[in-house]
Amino acid sequence: MSRPHNGRSKRALLALAAASGVLTALVAVPASASAAANEKAAFPGKCPVAAEISQGYHDGHDGVDLAAPIGTPIFAAGPGTVTESGPASGYGQWVRIKHPDGSVTEYGHMFERFVAVGDTVTEGQRIASVGNEGQSTGPHLHFEVHRDGGTGFGDDPVAYMAEQGVSLPCTP
Repeated sequence: MSRPHNGRSKRALLALAAASGVLTALVAVPASASAAANEKAAFPGKCPVAAEISQGYHDGHDGVDLAAPIGTPIFAAGPGTVTESGPASGYGQWVRIKHPDGSVTEYGHMFERFVAVGDTVTEGQRIASVGNEGQSTGPHLHFEVHRDGGTGFGDDPVAYMAEQGVSLPCTP
């Protein structure tokens, strides 16, 4: 270990600095950093739909399909801002919501939508109803999660929702 000019080791200098309170000032986390960390914190999730999983998440399917009758209410899994609401290739209609932690939840194949781009939603707010639109073999909600903000292959919605305190399938 190298020695500073006064002969004390770095470890001894750090111990002295900690004892004198200097180290606390040097490593204190700015309030703005704490606020940013809180903005990225996980949110309490809500069940998106009362349904059973008809197809799970796997390499060829980056969401879960939740089978339910046409018209079954679909709810926002968490608070956020609607970034997409309308027609979408393959889905017929979709809704995407960006959440405070930066993740995006995606809802596809709906019969009707009750939110528009730019709307702020709360967790558990009704956003749509189950449909059979687009490339679909029966009425269901295709529920997808993108931790990266909405690009690339989706992440496992079952694991993501478990982190938010919700087990899929669920009952709102």
